[in-house]
Amino acid sequence: MNTVDEQYLDDSPCTDSNRFRPAVSSKTSSFGPLNGVISEPTTSITLDQSTFQASVPSTPPVVPQENQDTDDEALLESLSQSLYSNDHSILGSSNWNHPIVSMDVPTVFAGRNPVSSAENQEISSWDKNFFILTSAGKPIYAMHGSDGQVTSLMGIINTVMSYFQLHNSSDIRTISCGKAKLAFLDRSPIFLAAYSDRGETSNELINQLDFLHSYLLSSLSQRQLTRFFSRRENFDLRNFLEATDFENLDEICSLICERLYPDVLLGALQCLSLKKTHRAQIHEAMLQCLLKESDLPRGTLLYGLIVAPDNKLCSVLRPRGHTLHTTDLNLLFCLIFHHFQNLQDQQEMWVPICFPKFNSSGFLYCYIKLLPNSTKAGPETNSGKRPVLVLISAQKDAFFSLKTLGGNLFKHLQANSLIDHIYRAKGIKISDIPAPLVHHFIYKSKKHVQYIIPELQFVTQAEDESQEYEKKIITYYQLIHNSVFRDNGSAHSKSTLNFVQWEAAEAVGERSFEQAVFQREKICMMGLAWTTPKFELYLICNNGTNDKNAVLKSAKKIIKWCARHEQRLFLSDGAVF
Repeated sequence: MNTVDEQYLDDSPCTDSNRFRPAVSSKTSSFGPLNGVISEPTTSITLDQSTFQASVPSTPPVVPQENQDTDDEALLESLSQSLYSNDHSILGSSNWNHPIVSMDVPTVFAGRNPVSSAENQEISSWDKNFFILTSAGKPIYAMHGSDGQVTSLMGIINTVMSYFQLHNSSDIRTISCGKAKLAFLDRSPIFLAAYSDRGETSNELINQLDFLHSYLLSSLSQRQLTRFFSRRENFDLRNFLEATDFENLDEICSLICERLYPDVLLGALQCLSLKKTHRAQIHEAMLQCLLKESDLPRGTLLYGLIVAPDNKLCSVLRPRGHTLHTTDLNLLFCLIFHHFQNLQDQQEMWVPICFPKFNSSGFLYCYIKLLPNSTKAGPETNSGKRPVLVLISAQKDAFFSLKTLGGNLFKHLQANSLIDHIYRAKGIKISDIPAPLVHHFIYKSKKHVQYIIPELQFVTQAEDESQEYEKKIITYYQLIHNSVFRDNGSAHSKSTLNFVQWEAAEAVGERSFEQAVFQREKICMMGLAWTTPKFELYLICNNGTNDKNAVLKSAKKIIKWCARHEQRLFLSDGAVF
């Protein structure tokens, strides 16, 4: 393990010499060794992390134009080469070239999840699991494992958490063993626990448990839970939950653990990229339809949302001085696109949902209807997931009033071709931004509590391979994110710029003819985390990238591009009434 050089943009002193240690511990890693990776007996990956001090000189140095041209030519030459070669290769060289840059992102995290998901699979074979139980020790839900496997384990979890309750000590947060963690969350009468062997921080796991608990409240409300368990402490909540509740829990756990879903990690929302004028026209249409509804009593409508596929917020209608919490919105979006996408054009839903961060004791009522198909978009656009209109009220008998409002809004949007703009809105691509050497990035605007993320372009169409690719990318982001945040979730400094590197040697020994002609590239991955009071930027570089100055230039270009297109990328205030 190489030494770490720590510096900060704001020159804050560093009092903890270990707080920038890599999130992956090589000797306790559950990630198995890669094929062909040279390492010590107990080490599969050499993780090297360093921090880069960005300094701005008072007078920028003057770079001769000829040097700039030379640097550009060198960069283009580096980008054009990504394979080793010999005299049998395409390049026809007699010597092996140095590995340069590849568009591929190698898998440096060999998880130990079993190939088969059979119920008789050992529960210890999974590197991530969630457990939900009652304060009396009765199981409610487990992400992996059958009842027979998790019952005894939940009994142990209940004993540990009850011990701390009886002794009136502070709540237990985590038990750590190397890189593996068991995190606890006491939401009596519900206990939650998470096991992770992926190098996640305690704060990440507790946020994930809070998200699962928020789902239970969204289905039941805190008032109902309290009433159930006040009557009988050993109440079996599984008899009250419906099959769709367990399906939703499975879907949420899959999003958190297996997909590229940074919403919980960042505590932010993703917004639909839309021109400023088009979004303003949609908000104006929502306000006009609301004001024209003379039969709609004041206070009937609390919020109005237009949500695009992939959980992207398009537009919002809200009262002045009030907003919904990101957790409540994320839960609503998950439910919509998991269950309500099979609605027909004329079908409508009237769903009671508790928004736990808004009011955990009561229900709000959501009118949900798919937007009409676009008249100008192609058939491939209309055949996929469709945007949804959501109107939220505190009155359970407001269905017909909101139905009328929604119908008038649809007519107004269609008359002005605004629905076409929603359907034709496209996500950003990494190729849209002149940022060399960057494979993927996440940019979060703290002012808007929203983030942007490019579409995945280097993934096959097979669902299994796509999911594996997403899991690989989110694992990189988790470790990059953890390099600038402590285990309790607090930032190391207000402004920090940090580089993280993963390196692995090549395999030696006998090679096949194909391996000799096209030698496998070395693993040399680099990530960057840049946090300030205004934004957070996390990026993953192409394999073979090792020039920190070039990566920093690309990071600055991303930041400037996001600032220049801020009004298109983020939703500011919405339609306020």
